[in-house]
Amino acid sequence: MNVDKKRFRLLIKGTVQGVGFRPFVYNLATSLGAKGFVLNNADGVTIEIENVDIEKFIYLLKAKKPPLSEIEDITIKTLDWFGFEDFKIEESTIFGDKTPSVPPDMGICEDCLKEFNNPSDRRYKYPFINCTNCGPRYSIVLDIPYDRKNTTMNVFEMCEDCKKEYEDKTNRRFHAEAISCPNCGPIYWYEKNGNIYKENIFELMAKDLKDSKIIALKGLGGFHLICNALDEKAVRTLRERKKRSSKPFAVMFKSLEEALKYLEPTEDEIKPLTSIQKPIVLIKRKSPYFEEACKGLSSVGAFLAYTGIHLRLFDFIDFPIIATSGNISDTPICKDNDKAKSKLKDIADGFFMHNRDIKRPVDDSVIKLIDDDVSIIRLARSYAPKPIYINTHAKAISLGMGAFLKSTISIFKNNTIILSPHIGDLESIDTIEHYKNTLEDFLRFYDVKPDIVVCDMHPNFFSSIYAKSIFSNVISLQHHKAHILSVIAENNISLDQEILGIAWDGTGYGEDGTIWGGEFFIGDAYNLKRAFYIKPYKLIGNEKAIKDPRRIVLSFLFELLKEKAYKHPLIEKLHFEEKELKTLYKMWENDTNTTKTSSMGRLFDMVAYLMGLTDVIDYEAKGAMMVEDRYIDSKEYYDFNISNNEIIISFEDILGEKEIDKMASKFINMLFEIIVSIIKLLKAKNVVVSGGVFYNRPLMRKLKAIDGINLFYNKKIPTGDGGISVGQAFYGGILC
Repeated sequence: MNVDKKRFRLLIKGTVQGVGFRPFVYNLATSLGAKGFVLNNADGVTIEIENVDIEKFIYLLKAKKPPLSEIEDITIKTLDWFGFEDFKIEESTIFGDKTPSVPPDMGICEDCLKEFNNPSDRRYKYPFINCTNCGPRYSIVLDIPYDRKNTTMNVFEMCEDCKKEYEDKTNRRFHAEAISCPNCGPIYWYEKNGNIYKENIFELMAKDLKDSKIIALKGLGGFHLICNALDEKAVRTLRERKKRSSKPFAVMFKSLEEALKYLEPTEDEIKPLTSIQKPIVLIKRKSPYFEEACKGLSSVGAFLAYTGIHLRLFDFIDFPIIATSGNISDTPICKDNDKAKSKLKDIADGFFMHNRDIKRPVDDSVIKLIDDDVSIIRLARSYAPKPIYINTHAKAISLGMGAFLKSTISIFKNNTIILSPHIGDLESIDTIEHYKNTLEDFLRFYDVKPDIVVCDMHPNFFSSIYAKSIFSNVISLQHHKAHILSVIAENNISLDQEILGIAWDGTGYGEDGTIWGGEFFIGDAYNLKRAFYIKPYKLIGNEKAIKDPRRIVLSFLFELLKEKAYKHPLIEKLHFEEKELKTLYKMWENDTNTTKTSSMGRLFDMVAYLMGLTDVIDYEAKGAMMVEDRYIDSKEYYDFNISNNEIIISFEDILGEKEIDKMASKFINMLFEIIVSIIKLLKAKNVVVSGGVFYNRPLMRKLKAIDGINLFYNKKIPTGDGGISVGQAFYGGILC
């Protein structure tokens, strides 16, 4: 062994707290006969070590690290020999500049699952079973470093058995901060009709579910509203009470074996479905299951039970359950017992609760697979906070304030962008409060006073208004440029690399004061210029047109035919009263209460309406999801032409389509052909795509098959507005 009489200090940055990293280091060091110590600090993990071949140690450190850990950087300093007698795990320190990532909550691991089902194990059927590899983290953290004293578990004194495990360096629960057991852990109960039940709780809940009841169940990061997913009466009742008329519900299954009875997943979809992250995965359902839950869509958001609480309930039922966020629609998931009882009293028939406090709510993550690529729709439980390691070192500490829809925040410090979990749409008081709390937590966790704050260009977004009210160093960045920059950051594209950036979505305030959404940019990270765009059209009635796709149809009829549009065959099908029709025409003609837009998302809404799929857009991306669902592989597409900077679509062909079943395919194929035409026109080699339209599976498959280009897109962060804050933070960090 090549051992020098030297001491080495290693500072390790990355996802190295709350993931079993210190016990791993201890066991590795002792197996090599090394002496020294390891501890958590505010920067990550510090190791001081001697009597070791340092090259071998670092190699094994990287090769055998815990599965949930991620090593970003290792800094090594050589010091004088100290003469340690053994290797220890020391108490954490609080010195440093606070740049580690707070670990995300994780679904139950295989080891805990085996113990849960083992009658001879002391945690047999224990609802709060966890270890260093799974269980609550971000949702219970009060401060960093991530130690038990800095979590909401600090009120539970460990019993002797748990304490032994916690202090046993060879045990899987060594320094598992949320460790507990039936003797010392949280207590739980069931409330309904003014009664509190503390025995036979799961049997009682099972009976209620079989009787079509709805239960508010407190889990890992907040409350779920659950009911029997096969009971259409119960699902309809949940829709009515939650005021969620058509947005799909997620369905939870006990196991993969159970899920396969109802779903047709690909091998690529099974991998994340059964992973320790256990996200909601969009998977094709077998007919006729979950018709009421999915409301016209062929896929269902499916996930597996990910806590002992869920698994214990499934011991008493033989059907999957609807498990949707425990909230009033468009507000944050409830996390506190009293608040849940108050807010959900008109929805839930019973409440399962426990006394492990949830410091901050965490939603379930949602993903879809495009072949073997994961496309993240909602980044939350098990995935966030998300550190994104950047080749470029930030010139200044930058804060991205996010968008209005699917809001998040991001901090860019040193060479890491840290993305918050999903916060939500900033349109309710509760969500705004959640946004403020998340911002406060992040600034405190990472000890950040941003040098520059980047917000959306929209002057009326709460995130923009709030940024300017509490910070003085605020700049704005156009929404779609932030989309493109999020891809540049995530993929570590050179800052001076010339790219063609394509940002397609529903809405984003443009630099000319109109609403953008069908944009092509050219340039590099420092300077993106709008080069091409969908020819702007008018939203008659502004926000009303976003909910009512008939107004989009009407806008194009007026554009094509002016007042002669009254005689078009489609007019009768739109069901406008004659007086209203004339008023809408005057609004269109005089630009009264109208906005110009190049939105691609609204065009999907229009096509969905023309296909007879929906009359109203009552949740985001409804039209896009329905049109994608009806795609049939073909080569036909609607005509278009490019004139100067405008892409002019042949809406006359779309509005006059006789073969309705072909509309989805021809429309999506047209989008692909538009992109190909611009690539050829510009001779582009490096193509960046972002925005909600690029969740579209057939479109992305076609783009990935284009020869001769380098295609870059979001993989680790949402391509929708949940990734906007990353682009903003990146822009601020490279700009100064």
